[in-house]
Amino acid sequence: MQVFFIISAVLGSAYFLSRKTIDPLAVAFGASVVYFAPGFIGTIRFSKGLSEKGAHLGDYASSIAPGAYVCMLIVLTMVIVAAIISDLVPSKQIIYMPGDKYMPSILALIVIISASLSLGAVSTYYLCADKTITLSKIDYWYYWAGYALPLCLVSACMLRQWTVVAFCIVMLAADIFIGFRANTAVCFLSFLVIIGDMLFRDRRSALIYIGILVIGGGSFFLVKEMAYSIKSLYAVNCTAKPGKLIAVSPNQKIEVAGRTNSTDAAKKIAKAVASAKTYTNSIFNSEPFVIQAILNETVSRNFSTPADYIAKQALGAVPGGATIFHIDLGAIPLFSDFFKPKLFMDVPFGMASNPWAQAFAAGGYPLVILFAAIYAGVVGGLGYLFKISRGGVSATMLVTSMWVAFYFHRNDVLTEIGIVKQTVYAAVAALAISSFLVVGWSGLAKLRSAQRPPTKTGNGP
Repeated sequence: MQVFFIISAVLGSAYFLSRKTIDPLAVAFGASVVYFAPGFIGTIRFSKGLSEKGAHLGDYASSIAPGAYVCMLIVLTMVIVAAIISDLVPSKQIIYMPGDKYMPSILALIVIISASLSLGAVSTYYLCADKTITLSKIDYWYYWAGYALPLCLVSACMLRQWTVVAFCIVMLAADIFIGFRANTAVCFLSFLVIIGDMLFRDRRSALIYIGILVIGGGSFFLVKEMAYSIKSLYAVNCTAKPGKLIAVSPNQKIEVAGRTNSTDAAKKIAKAVASAKTYTNSIFNSEPFVIQAILNETVSRNFSTPADYIAKQALGAVPGGATIFHIDLGAIPLFSDFFKPKLFMDVPFGMASNPWAQAFAAGGYPLVILFAAIYAGVVGGLGYLFKISRGGVSATMLVTSMWVAFYFHRNDVLTEIGIVKQTVYAAVAALAISSFLVVGWSGLAKLRSAQRPPTKTGNGP
C-alpha cells in the first residue's frame, strides 16, 4: 500500500503542476501530501514528552497500517477528481461587493477591539511558556481577533492598502510571539495562491516562488520545535498546580513556578540552532506525524465511536442551528474525547484531531469517502467562487478555502465548522458595514442634493 500511496502522490503532483495554476484545490492536494507525509516513510514516531516529574515518557512508534493508507488514497483521489471537474466548469462572471474599500479597515478595527478585550481578560497568561495553560485561559475574543486577522491582511493586499497590511504583519508577529501559528499559516498559504502565477512564469520567478515556499513552510516546522526555548526568553513558567502567586492585575492572579534565566535560555537556543537534531525533530516530531498516529491507531485497532454525534456536529454548520435544532453545542463531544482516553492515555499533551480517523471510527470506509468528497467539494466550490470574484469577496473566499484546505486535516468536524462560521461572519459584517458606508452615504448625499432648492442666477428681483 505504501507504493500505491507514493505513486498516487507523485502522479497527483504532476497533474496539479500540469494545470499551471495554484488555486485552493492545489493547496488542498499539497496539504494532504504534507499531512500524509509519514506515508512516504512507512512508520510513525514521535516523543510523548515529559511527565510531571520531568521523566521522559518514551516514544510512540508504529508501522503504518494498510487501512490508514487506504484512507489517505481516498482523500488524494477525491481532491484530484474535484480538480478535474473544476477545470471543466466555465468561469466568466465576476462577483464583487460594491463599496468594499473599507473592509480591511473595519476588520483591523475588529482585530484591535477584540485583541484589547482579550488581553485585558487573559493578561499575563499569554506569556506562559506552556502553551497548554495559555489555551486553557484564552477567551472568545482572541478567536474573533484571530479569525479576522487573515481576512484583514488578504483583503488589504487585494485592495492595495499597505498601511493596513503593515498593521496585520505586526499583529501576526505578536500572535507568533505568544505561541500560535495558525493565522500566519493561513495568510502564508493565501499569499502563495495570490502569487501562484510566478511558479509558471519563467525559471527565475519559479525559483523565487519555490524558495518562498520552502523557507516559509520550513520555518513553521522549526518554530514549533524551538517555540519553548524561544518563549523562555521572556515567558513566565506557569504551573497548573498551587504555587507562588504573583498578582498581574487587581482582580487576577497567575500561578507561576518562576522565570527562566534569559542567559540560559539564549544559550539553549544557540545550541538548538547548531544541532542537527533540532532539524530532524522538527520533521519527525511535527504535527503530521502526531495527527497520522491518530488515524493509524484508529484503523489498526478498529476503534469505533457512535455516529450520531457527528450529525449533531454537522447541524452546527447551519446559522442559528443551535437554536433551530435545540442543540447544546457545548455538550456535543469532540472526537478527541473518544480516542484520547482509549488510544493515547499516556500522551500528556493535546493531539488536535484527525477527521479521517473520526470518519472511520464512526462509519468505516464509506464515511471516509463521504468526508473526502465533502472536503474536496467544499474546497472546489470556494475555489471557484474565488476565481470568479474580486476585492473583498475574493479575499473572503480565499481565506475561508485555506482554513478548509489545510486545517481540516488536523481538526474535528465541529471545530472546523466553528472556524469557518466565525471567518464568514467577520467577513460578512465587514463587507456589509463597508458597503453601507460607501453606497449608503453616497446615496444619502445624492438624495440631499436632489432635495436642495435650485440656486438663483441672474439679476432677477
